[in-house]
Amino acid sequence: MGWFTARVPLPIPDLTDGTVRLRAYQETDLGRLVEEGNDPTTLAWMNIGPATEETARAYLASARAGWEAEQVHPRWAICTVDNDAYLGSIVLNPHAWVAGQCPAATVAYSLHPEGRGRGLMTRALRLAAREFFTSYGGQRLHWAAFRGNLKSWKVAWACGFSWHATIPQATLWNGELRDDWVASLGRDDDVATPKTPSLNFPEITTGELRLRAWRPDDVESLEPPDHPEHFLPHRAIPPLDGFESWRLTRIEHLMLGEGLSWCIAEAATDRALGYVTIFSRSGPISDFAELGYYLAPSARGRGIAATAASHAVEHAFRPCSDGGLGIRRLVATTTADNHGSNHTLRRVGFTEFGREREVDLIDSGPVDLIHWELLG
Repeated sequence: MGWFTARVPLPIPDLTDGTVRLRAYQETDLGRLVEEGNDPTTLAWMNIGPATEETARAYLASARAGWEAEQVHPRWAICTVDNDAYLGSIVLNPHAWVAGQCPAATVAYSLHPEGRGRGLMTRALRLAAREFFTSYGGQRLHWAAFRGNLKSWKVAWACGFSWHATIPQATLWNGELRDDWVASLGRDDDVATPKTPSLNFPEITTGELRLRAWRPDDVESLEPPDHPEHFLPHRAIPPLDGFESWRLTRIEHLMLGEGLSWCIAEAATDRALGYVTIFSRSGPISDFAELGYYLAPSARGRGIAATAASHAVEHAFRPCSDGGLGIRRLVATTTADNHGSNHTLRRVGFTEFGREREVDLIDSGPVDLIHWELLG
């Protein structure tokens, strides 16, 4: 029987990598636990209510009891090796104990505002994961977060977790069912190496345009589409209803290294005009990707698509060492009767390399599909 199968000896195991330290909670952590529990970011992404000294004391008692239980429920406070002040928490929630071992658990973590932006949680998660696999007989460590919690995902991503899915309406929060992101790490996975590439996603301002990330309030600028359906699938257009899910799907493409989708906005007003995207249809972007774009009806005819596409293309071809994507070849696809889009691609430098005959059948007759390419 290992130490984790019976009443754990105190003091609680102390873990460190030389920078971060995972330790037992202390009475002196109370004030900072309350501060963290009332922080707006914590409340937005953690399934907890506002904290009080009473709830913080109850949490400390529960954490102690978890370590003293026969089937251990590990919870550590996070600090640094040179300062004992509380900076966050990391918790292993066992799924079940089998023959004195815990083959699967879900990790949860949060940081006090003073601990954010310093890389501490990535270090803490690696420590906790290694402890789980080596001391608890762990086989798989799971991660879950509310859909859209990109900062939490970046920690799991840096520690080698594999993203699996978005689970719709998985968690009840403030009376509302919210979607969850889920991922996991196996005992033989490398906790120091991400599974998917990190895509640099810079904001680009040029003249009258700004290419930036989509925001929830961009829904206020959206316009109903008016183009023929065979020009572009409606699922690719920012919808008036369901915009937040559409926006989060673009974030998921970024998470998985599969695409960048810039909102094209007016520099002066920041009003959303459409988008330009570099994406892959088959897994993470490597040295080959596709260009796509869309403009709201009121934004067309002003050269906006060509300007935005030119900057996206420049970022795509720029070497990774210079902050770009390091792409070698870009392609695009249009219908033969989409004269505006075809003109845009020619302006950007694309050339036609293939044509599929009579792919679409519309009222005026069959329409060809054109394939375009551009080499870096």
